[in-house]
Amino acid sequence: MMIDYLLRQAFEQHTPISIIYKKDSTFSQRRIKIIKLSQDTVWAYCYFRRDYRQFKIEHILSVAKTSGTYH
Repeated sequence: MMIDYLLRQAFEQHTPISIIYKKDSTFSQRRIKIIKLSQDTVWAYCYFRRDYRQFKIEHILSVAKTSGTYH
Protein backbone atom coordinates (compact mmCIF):
# COMPACT_ATOMS: atom_id res chain seq x y z
CA MET A 1 0.00 0.00 0.00
CA MET A 2 1.32 3.45 -0.91
CA ILE A 3 0.47 5.03 2.46
CA ASP A 4 2.53 2.38 4.28
CA TYR A 5 5.46 3.05 1.95
CA LEU A 6 5.31 6.84 2.45
CA LEU A 7 5.04 6.47 6.23
CA ARG A 8 8.06 4.15 6.32
CA GLN A 9 10.03 6.49 4.05
CA ALA A 10 9.25 9.53 6.23
CA PHE A 11 10.24 7.59 9.35
CA GLU A 12 13.53 6.34 7.88
CA GLN A 13 14.46 9.71 6.36
CA HIS A 14 13.42 11.73 9.43
CA THR A 15 11.15 13.98 7.38
CA PRO A 16 7.92 15.56 8.63
CA ILE A 17 4.77 14.74 6.69
CA SER A 18 1.25 16.03 6.31
CA ILE A 19 -1.59 13.56 6.76
CA ILE A 20 -5.35 13.61 6.26
CA TYR A 21 -6.86 11.61 9.11
CA LYS A 22 -10.40 10.40 9.74
CA LYS A 23 -11.58 9.64 13.25
CA ASP A 24 -15.26 8.76 13.64
CA SER A 25 -16.94 11.15 11.16
CA THR A 26 -14.36 13.95 11.54
CA PHE A 27 -11.58 14.68 9.06
CA SER A 28 -8.44 16.59 10.03
CA GLN A 29 -5.15 17.55 8.46
CA ARG A 30 -2.06 17.20 10.63
CA ARG A 31 1.64 17.87 10.17
CA ILE A 32 3.57 15.24 12.10
CA LYS A 33 7.03 13.83 12.68
CA ILE A 34 7.06 10.09 13.20
CA ILE A 35 8.73 8.81 16.37
CA LYS A 36 7.77 5.14 16.11
CA LEU A 37 6.01 3.07 13.48
CA SER A 38 4.35 -0.33 13.84
CA GLN A 39 2.22 -2.39 11.49
CA ASP A 40 -0.99 -0.61 12.51
CA THR A 41 -0.01 2.52 14.49
CA VAL A 42 2.04 5.68 14.04
CA TRP A 43 3.42 7.39 17.14
CA ALA A 44 4.27 10.97 16.23
CA TYR A 45 4.71 14.51 17.36
CA CYS A 46 1.72 16.52 16.09
CA TYR A 47 2.57 20.14 15.33
CA PHE A 48 -1.12 21.15 15.44
CA ARG A 49 -1.73 19.75 18.94
CA ARG A 50 1.85 20.44 20.06
CA ASP A 51 1.93 17.04 21.69
CA TYR A 52 2.70 13.39 21.02
CA ARG A 53 -0.17 11.43 19.46
CA GLN A 54 -1.01 7.99 18.15
CA PHE A 55 -2.61 7.55 14.74
CA LYS A 56 -4.10 4.31 13.47
CA ILE A 57 -2.77 3.68 9.99
CA GLU A 58 -6.17 2.45 8.79
CA HIS A 59 -7.56 5.96 9.52
CA ILE A 60 -4.88 7.80 7.53
CA LEU A 61 -6.40 8.71 4.17
CA SER A 62 -3.44 10.48 2.56
CA VAL A 63 0.21 11.29 3.16
CA ALA A 64 2.22 14.15 1.64
CA LYS A 65 5.86 15.07 2.11
CA THR A 66 6.64 18.45 3.63
CA SER A 67 9.89 20.35 3.69
CA GLY A 68 12.51 19.99 6.37
CA THR A 69 14.09 17.24 8.43
CA TYR A 70 14.42 16.53 12.14
CA HIS A 71 16.81 14.56 14.34
